[in-house]
Amino acid sequence: QPPADHHHQQQRLRSLAVLKNVADSITQYSIMPRAAPSKLFRPLKVGGIGTLRHRVVLAPLTRNRATEPGLVPSPLSVQYYRQRASRGGLLITEATHISSESLAYPSTPGIWSAEQAEGWKKVTCAVHEKK
Repeated sequence: QPPADHHHQQQRLRSLAVLKNVADSITQYSIMPRAAPSKLFRPLKVGGIGTLRHRVVLAPLTRNRATEPGLVPSPLSVQYYRQRASRGGLLITEATHISSESLAYPSTPGIWSAEQAEGWKKVTCAVHEKK
C-alpha cells in the first residue's frame, strides 16, 4: 500500500479501538439496570391449541370485508390474514356470525352456510401456508 493509504488505515484502526474502549467503559460502569430478557419471543403453551413459537398474537379486529349478500370472507380477507400470519403464531379472527339473526355490523363474515365455511377454509389454508 502507498504510505498515505497505510496512514489512513492505521488512523481508522486507532479510532475504532478508542470507540470500542468507550463503549466497553459505558457498559462496564453503567448505572442503568439491565432489562430482563423479553418473553415475547419465547414459546408459550396455549391449552389444547398447542405451543406457540412466540407470544405475538393478532387480536380480533373487525374488518368489514365480507362479500355481500352472502357474507363470505372475501379474497381481501384471505390476503389480510395471510399478511399477518407468522410461523408458530396465533391469529384470532374477527367477529364471525353464527346466523343471519346475529349480525351486528355490515359486511362482517358469517359461518352458518357452506359458502361461508368454504371462504374461511381459504383463509385458514393461507395462514397455514406459513408453517
